[in-house]
Amino acid sequence: EIDEYLRLSHRIGLPVTLEQLGIKGITDADWHRIARLSLEVEDMAAMPFPVTQEMVIKAIQGADALGRAFLQTQG
Repeated sequence: EIDEYLRLSHRIGLPVTLEQLGIKGITDADWHRIARLSLEVEDMAAMPFPVTQEMVIKAIQGADALGRAFLQTQG
């Protein structure tokens, strides 16, 4: 499903990495601020398990890594 999403997003010109969104040079303080603000979103209360800042950071970084790896295969 992830590969399908990446292929479709790339084909229609949507960004698949943070860099494609114009986001570079994120500091540790930036990551923690992003995570803290993400956890304040009302929808996060509906999660079936507790979500930590570290989980949010790892999820965003993981998605970015998948996008970067995908782009490398596109030559």
